[in-house]
Amino acid sequence: MEWIVKIIQKEGEKKQRIRFEFDPLEEELRVYGEYNVSGTRWVVFSEANKKFVSTNEDYSIQLEDLQNLMERVVFSMRPRIREYENLNNGFSVLKEVEFVDED
Repeated sequence: MEWIVKIIQKEGEKKQRIRFEFDPLEEELRVYGEYNVSGTRWVVFSEANKKFVSTNEDYSIQLEDLQNLMERVVFSMRPRIREYENLNNGFSVLKEVEFVDED
């Protein structure tokens, strides 16, 4: 099972999102911070997960747990996105490199 929460940045830009995956057999909720790198391709920049212990097949998923997972994912994703954008800008300028042997 999967759910997507969009993160709207400046002027309606939607290049970040949080994706939730729930695995009922493993009793685990996985949360991914994703960034849209090419207009169509989402790349995972951070992740967190939480195991839930069921009692009598009743899961106890609290709103506070969801909030903590989202915060961890977003706060670790943002500096990685900045570094990616710095690298991407640098490589967009760098078109050709020539190595000369001096032998």
